[in-house]
Amino acid sequence: MGKIKFSVIIAVSPEREPEVIESLRNQDYPEEKYEIIVKKGPNTSKNRNSGIKEAKGEIIAFVDDDAVVEKDWLKKADEFFEKYPEIDVVGGPQLTPPDDTPFGYASGVALASIIGGACIRNRYKKGNLNLNSDERELTTANVFCKREVFNKVLFNPDFWPGEDPLFFNELIKMGFKIAYYPELYIYHRRRKNPVQLFKQIFRYGYVRPRIGSIKKTKRTSFLFIIPSVFFIYLLLLPLLSKNNIFFLFPLFFYLYIIFTTSFILWLKEKNRKKELILLPFVFLIIHISYGLGFICGVINSIKRNNLLRKIELHLKLLLFPSVREREKNILRKIAVGKGLDIGCGSEKVSPNCIGIDITPKGEKGKFGSQKNRISVADYTLSGDNLYIFKDNSFDFIVAKHNLEHYLNPEKTLLEWKRVLKKGGKIGVVVPDDRYVDSIKLDPTHKVSFTLEKLEELFKNTGFKILESGIAIKHWSIYLIAEKP
Repeated sequence: MGKIKFSVIIAVSPEREPEVIESLRNQDYPEEKYEIIVKKGPNTSKNRNSGIKEAKGEIIAFVDDDAVVEKDWLKKADEFFEKYPEIDVVGGPQLTPPDDTPFGYASGVALASIIGGACIRNRYKKGNLNLNSDERELTTANVFCKREVFNKVLFNPDFWPGEDPLFFNELIKMGFKIAYYPELYIYHRRRKNPVQLFKQIFRYGYVRPRIGSIKKTKRTSFLFIIPSVFFIYLLLLPLLSKNNIFFLFPLFFYLYIIFTTSFILWLKEKNRKKELILLPFVFLIIHISYGLGFICGVINSIKRNNLLRKIELHLKLLLFPSVREREKNILRKIAVGKGLDIGCGSEKVSPNCIGIDITPKGEKGKFGSQKNRISVADYTLSGDNLYIFKDNSFDFIVAKHNLEHYLNPEKTLLEWKRVLKKGGKIGVVVPDDRYVDSIKLDPTHKVSFTLEKLEELFKNTGFKILESGIAIKHWSIYLIAEKP
């Protein structure tokens, strides 16, 4: 058997079966030189990262589960890398199938036009060869990457469907060369009806202004903002035009543009002219859904990164005391036997815990949620240095909103692991970085966590994860693990 050249990874949700398999198995390429890896799960980036770890090929390809690839898809990719060895990543367009549904076909034509797709239209049509491409032309629905790329960059599980821009722009930042090759195309069906299209484009707009997305995405365009301006204009139009008809002119100009563009595209169409009658309607859906999504994304980003989130949380905890108890109840499940409550503050998770805190017992806390609250600590220690305790001393350790306070959480976890008995359990609760910029809200916080990052930390320190999830929605996450 020859060496595997390509590993094709298909990330798919648990309830679906990949349709692309059939066309992948009919490639004009030696079977022994490529492998197909299917990874199922709710998180696309997580699935892809898992597939990367298993892949044996020199080049790793990604394709959407509902796509159809041409017989020479792998052959073309192979020839491209032979011709352009300096290129690290190459992708091509995802064309609309000729037999797509009437609405789907019209959507594909719209997205491939400058009015519908703007600076990303080459994702949906054959553009020109570009050896210096970026996320405006490429998507992970159809892309090939040399293996060494993943030594430096992986997919971010916290972004969907915004992981593509982050991935490609991180590659550019790292110095990798990216190309767009129009002949390396696949066929990808569009959304079947207006509601599905609205939801899809809304999500694209929603993730674009996220703080992480804007800061980490190298290239953004004013074109991304225009639909939002248009949406706000439509909302204000009844009020603006009431006393001044001049404000109707932008609407008339917009309608002129989309109807003229639709007519030109209709004239160019050779096979399915009837479907293109839907084009003005499709353009309107694209612009309004993206504009609304972008505005909602901006609001969410502002809310996540300023006092509004903090005010919302305190009101929730004040009005609904049971919410505060959720975190403790999660940790109480493992509080059996002799254990530590690290960072106990003014209240231990369970009475049988030995309390550890940097604030001495009886004194008032000085920072964060413990400010002016009386400490109940049994020992005054920093949680990353439990020197007074012997190895294998405790049945459990709980830490509620504590792990984020250490500059080196891995070192801290290893210290906790040292004093934990074999088979002992550990439970932590930390702020959810997807919704809360905890470092900005509390300067004593040194690191932030998503569930993915928290799980990775525990795996890297040798713990067996028993369960993890949301503790308080839009605020905190938890993880319970065991020392093997």
